[in-house]
Amino acid sequence: MMQFVATTSAGGSVPLGNPVRFSHTANAYSVVSRLEGVFLLPAKEEVLTRLDAYLDGERFFFGDIARQTRTLGQTGRFLELSCTGFAGRMLQNQVQPRMLTSYTSNQLYADYAAPYGTTGNDLPYLETVASLEVAPGMTAWNVIDVFCRQTYGYVPKLTRDGRLTTTLLFDEAHTISNDPAQQAHRYTSIKVHDRRDELISKVHIKADNQDEYDYSGQVSSSFTAKYGINRERFYKPPKAWKQMPDTAAYELIRNSGIRSLEVELLLPELVWMHPGDFIEFQDDFFYRRDYYVGESTMSCDARGYLTAVKLWDSFRG
Repeated sequence: MMQFVATTSAGGSVPLGNPVRFSHTANAYSVVSRLEGVFLLPAKEEVLTRLDAYLDGERFFFGDIARQTRTLGQTGRFLELSCTGFAGRMLQNQVQPRMLTSYTSNQLYADYAAPYGTTGNDLPYLETVASLEVAPGMTAWNVIDVFCRQTYGYVPKLTRDGRLTTTLLFDEAHTISNDPAQQAHRYTSIKVHDRRDELISKVHIKADNQDEYDYSGQVSSSFTAKYGINRERFYKPPKAWKQMPDTAAYELIRNSGIRSLEVELLLPELVWMHPGDFIEFQDDFFYRRDYYVGESTMSCDARGYLTAVKLWDSFRG
């Protein structure tokens, strides 16, 4: 059962009922989740500012209504909403340029996460950067992202209830299988992509000197060597990574592998699979236990319910 509740500019609540159609997409490596929906137009015309969405009593989305369109025509009266998850505020707001010195993860949370609606600090332990330059144009999420990559070695993520962390979430585990003996979610189609053309084998790093052609630093991928992949990049780290050029180059290599092995599944039901959830896929065609939800899209329209999920290999990204 789905529920959608909008909040008005005056602070009131407006239940919207079942949608005519909707879609919700969330990605493990993007802080911005999105929801698009078309509903029957409420009787009272009000300015709607926020939307909370629930599936079987669990809230899977809460965020800002970016656009609302009212349509009155021969087919009926409809309200169309385009919404951005609350965490998108961290990506939409640029922050003041500054130099962060001896800066802790607790300060990071207080300055760049808490003001935008995150519900708690689940960073695994206290960390400190000696220096990190916040360059013009960086957003709050950019600062969080660079800090977490440099200190914890992982990208930042948000838990199901909006807490900031860095580890692969594994908040919940899901089994997907068409084996009648398995208690699992069923699927209607599967695609397995092995995109080795996206993998980077070596990064040459611009040296921190006056010689504009000095790219003497190098970082190589051990994974690509066994496949005979040769794909090199020449890279000048941005200011925020000036103190850790090798780590910045390694991030390029790791990012190239995130989606290189991807399993796409279609499920004929609505299942809230949060990015980072653990997946066990059991079938004669394909069996893996080291995948996580990279991206999930729930949708419904006149044809029924559908969940499209993309699984990524935890050993490649």
